[in-house]
Amino acid sequence: ETHKTTYNLLDLLGSDEVALSKAFSFLLASDNDCYFQFLRFLGVPIKNTWTNYKSATITTEKKRKEGRTDIELSQENKYHVIVECKIGKGKAIKQRTQYLTAFDTSAQTKVLCILSQERDTNKQIEKEVIIKNTSWLEIIELFNNKHFIQKPSVTDFLKFATKNYKMNELKEILIQDLSDTIEIERFKEFRI
Repeated sequence: ETHKTTYNLLDLLGSDEVALSKAFSFLLASDNDCYFQFLRFLGVPIKNTWTNYKSATITTEKKRKEGRTDIELSQENKYHVIVECKIGKGKAIKQRTQYLTAFDTSAQTKVLCILSQERDTNKQIEKEVIIKNTSWLEIIELFNNKHFIQKPSVTDFLKFATKNYKMNELKEILIQDLSDTIEIERFKEFRI
């Protein structure tokens, strides 16, 4: 009788923030449907074609003068996405503006995605960069459906993320600090 383990290859990455971002980038790099599903989720207007996928670049832990980015997705002149990954109660307040100058100026669509374990509904557009805050649970839900669940790379990622990071629940942030003028301006401009 063969012994079945509950581990998968992604467990070799460890269980810190870098491991989770590498596991997610591996999922995106190994499956074009997952890659384009994530881009659509972010609002990047690009078609799921083999040519677009092969023209795309996925970079992890890129060192820049602004700091080290976790994941970058790009296609020359079309889009540039920087993904900052947080686990636990990691807040990404500094990163919301830290990487604004790091974007490829020729990209038509620029998105800074901040992934954390807490839902943060703040939405901004600064210097032509869309700043989208989302949660790891939303990413899990994005791929936990009949279109993706039959793919081994997806199930491995889902198991890895939920087991190692206990992402079975979502802590939602719904309160805006009304004493903060930035929050008031954001509400007035974006109605959020």
